[in-house]
Amino acid sequence: MAAPNRFAVLAEAALAVQRGLDMETTLTALVEAACTVTGARYAALGVLGPDRRVARFVTSGLTAAEVEEIGAPPVGRGILGVPIAEGRALRLDDLAADPRSVGFPPGHPPMRSFLGVPVSVRGEVFGNLYVTEAPEGSFSDEDEQVMLVLALKAGFAIDNARLYAEAQAQTADAVRAARARAGVTAVAASILRERDVTVVMAALAREAQALVQARAVAVGVPDDVSQTVRFPVAVGEGADAILGRELPLADSLSGTVLQAGETLRVDDAASYASAHGSTSDLGASALLAVPMLVGDDPVAVISAIGRTDDAPFSAEDQDVLESLALLGAVAIHTARAFGRERARSEALARIRQVEAASAAQRLGARRVIETQETERRRLAQELHDRTAGALAGVQLSLRRLERDVDAGPLREALGAARADVAAAIDELRDLIVDLRPRVLDDFGLAPALERLGDSLARRSGLIVDVAADPTVNTIAGDVASAAYRIVQEALTNAARHSRAAHVRVSATVEGDTLFVVIEDDGVGFDRARDGYGLEGMRERAVLSGGTLVIATPTGGGTRVTFEAPL
Repeated sequence: MAAPNRFAVLAEAALAVQRGLDMETTLTALVEAACTVTGARYAALGVLGPDRRVARFVTSGLTAAEVEEIGAPPVGRGILGVPIAEGRALRLDDLAADPRSVGFPPGHPPMRSFLGVPVSVRGEVFGNLYVTEAPEGSFSDEDEQVMLVLALKAGFAIDNARLYAEAQAQTADAVRAARARAGVTAVAASILRERDVTVVMAALAREAQALVQARAVAVGVPDDVSQTVRFPVAVGEGADAILGRELPLADSLSGTVLQAGETLRVDDAASYASAHGSTSDLGASALLAVPMLVGDDPVAVISAIGRTDDAPFSAEDQDVLESLALLGAVAIHTARAFGRERARSEALARIRQVEAASAAQRLGARRVIETQETERRRLAQELHDRTAGALAGVQLSLRRLERDVDAGPLREALGAARADVAAAIDELRDLIVDLRPRVLDDFGLAPALERLGDSLARRSGLIVDVAADPTVNTIAGDVASAAYRIVQEALTNAARHSRAAHVRVSATVEGDTLFVVIEDDGVGFDRARDGYGLEGMRERAVLSGGTLVIATPTGGGTRVTFEAPL
């Protein structure tokens, strides 16, 4: 039989490396080429793993039955480890005669001659390539040279495949990060839009299920009276069975997370619960439970119950769920703050109903309004410092990630997510201004009214003209606050009820009296709508020592006039 054309075989091996990034197919072709060009009976290639032991072993010359009989592949000890450790070729006529030989396992075919070379690229050793049983009893210098060429090809194949796998992993990580940030942005926007905390928690649970690939996600809240954890929100598999369920606070994994205020991530929740004398939550296998903390107070727990691929939850999954839990805590804190605000408003309404129109009534109402303004100022500061700061951090992360990816759908999605966050921040700023404008305290009534008009025009589409004389900036205290709130309520009513296209606000000081007039070109004043808002305007006017007149001029529209002595 004619000797193989070594150059043709080496060329075919080079083509095998160039044809694709499937490392198994490429390495098999290189091992078979080693047998062909050297005439060896057997050839093998070992690829090192992270622990520097052989993690992948490709052979040629052995039948499937022989491979099965030999059992576990070698890990790189003995003779096989010499080319790896020393980084050079090793050629032997008799393996058994070398003192470094550790022998063969049972069932291994006899082998005498040996030629092994390291597989490396740019100084890094990836493994070894060797052949045994030379046709003439020993391998030649030429055999060694062609083996070194094949080892170089193998090194490039392994290096290329690893680089390709790393690129795929980095792309997958970037996509996952983008999806996570988009999910966090969606929840943040929901917090700003929605006042019902249960609706926000449901949106948060849906985002969490998608981002961590959970079979189900549930949100539990503690009940200190019954000492249980109740689940008002659940999505995914078995959600109906989870909704409304109660678990003992002191004897369940969810309760443990709430009481400890620490995240729990376990691969087998049932075994973990049994070992710690607790109740296994919701029949979960893998479980990731994260507390929602307002300050140091755990107010809820979000639990991801089993992954869709039955794999354990990862550290990245934990990071995502903890980010969402932080937003959930913000939602609960915000809902509580607005709940307190509503409670105070309702209390104020009851006070107005039961107290006589006397000095005592005015004093009580003044104190409530002062408390309300103080609470508005505090709430506005908290929203500015915490929620706005958190959203600004998300926006900055999206901007950085957007710069790091190439143009395409992913970059467009990141840009859209960043725009959504920017819109959410704008909405939050409008809310902060509605609660208590700092410009009123820092610069005076005129700039505050101008900013109020600009904000309403942007949100409603109305044309709002504000003409405020600079002399009104000298007004402070109750009169300035009353004037601002009256204009705020009047503009809100014009946007909601008047069907107007244009509103004009004027504020002037004549002598020792402040005059504020709000006029629109809408359908006119409807006394059927004379409710809490207008009553509040009148009360603020009275408490500041002034008067409020609401009228429909002959030409139509509505005119609100506020006068107060200075």
